[in-house]
Amino acid sequence: MTFKLTLLILSIISCVLSSCTIERIDSVYYYRTRYHQGIPKCCDIKNSDSCSFPDVDFTHIAPATPLFNETYFNEIVRQIDSAYTKKLTFKVSYPLTVNPGTCKAGVLVVSENIVNIYGQCCGIIPYFSCGQESTYFKHTDPQGTYYIYEYPFINGISKIADSSIVKLLNITADIQPLFKAPSKQLVNQDQNNGALKFN
Repeated sequence: MTFKLTLLILSIISCVLSSCTIERIDSVYYYRTRYHQGIPKCCDIKNSDSCSFPDVDFTHIAPATPLFNETYFNEIVRQIDSAYTKKLTFKVSYPLTVNPGTCKAGVLVVSENIVNIYGQCCGIIPYFSCGQESTYFKHTDPQGTYYIYEYPFINGISKIADSSIVKLLNITADIQPLFKAPSKQLVNQDQNNGALKFN
C-alpha cells in the first residue's frame, strides 16, 4: 500500500515538475483550402420573378489546430508567437437575388500553413529523464476570399459543372487571442533560431 501511494505521489509530482521546450520549428508548406456555404440558394425555373434571400450568412472558425501529438502541442503552445495561435473567425452576410432556373452558393478560400515543431519534455520519472517530442499544427492566414458562384438549376437538377463566379468579397478574419492573459512567447527570434516568422 505504501509503495503504491509513493508511486502515486511521484507521478503527481512528475506531472507538476515536467516541462516541455521547443528546439526547432519548420514551416512546411502553404496550401489553399475551400470551405463551402452549407446549402445553395436556388430559384425554380417555373418562377416568373427572381427569388430573394435578404440575409445569407456564412461563418468559418479557424483555430490553430494540432494534427499530431496534441499533448505536446498543448504543453508548448504558449511558447509559440501568438500571431500563429490566435483563433480566426471569418464572417460574411449579404442579400442574394437568384434568377429563375439557377442556384447561387458561396465558398471561402483561405491559405493554411502546416508547421512542424521539434523539442523535448523532461520529468522526474523515470530517473529525471528527457524525451524527444514532435508535433505539427495548422494555422490559417487571416486574409480570405469569398466567392459567390452561379449555376443552372433545371427540373430539380443542379449543374455545378457549368458554374461561373458572379462576385467575390475579400474578407479579413476577426482575431481572438488563444489565451486571455499575455503568454510568455519564447519563440520570437529569427528564422535560424526556429522562430515562427513567415514571408
